[in-house]
Amino acid sequence: MTGISKDWLVVIAFFIGFFVFTTAETIWINRRTDSGFPRSLFVAFGSNVFAITIGYFGSFLIMGVILALVWDESIDQVPAKNTFLWTAVSAAILFPILLLGFVKRLLVKIARIERIERPRLYAFLAAFLFNVFVAIAPALVSYFV
Repeated sequence: MTGISKDWLVVIAFFIGFFVFTTAETIWINRRTDSGFPRSLFVAFGSNVFAITIGYFGSFLIMGVILALVWDESIDQVPAKNTFLWTAVSAAILFPILLLGFVKRLLVKIARIERIERPRLYAFLAAFLFNVFVAIAPALVSYFV
């Protein structure tokens, strides 16, 4: 093998985005709440890993069902197929974000980090930003390479 293929650069960009955002979130929680580094790392890293494994797997399953329906042309038998497709794609996009938001809120409660002023807002904003951040880094690498 002569070098790193472009596909692996996209994967590396994803993990760099993952670790950069998780590190920044851990530092933010630690400075904002004075809860200690282990609890901050538990909330940030634990929830992000859970979202990557379970959340993106759920999206993968939803998109796989859509692909299967389109592949064998069963989608033509679905009433209001455009509405079904838009709903399914929206669910695939929102599932990891909402799951991560709920898990972050749960881990904040488990870790007893009380100094976050609005924990629900933090959880869902961090979930949204995390998913955007880990999607933008690979997209930019894919576009420019």
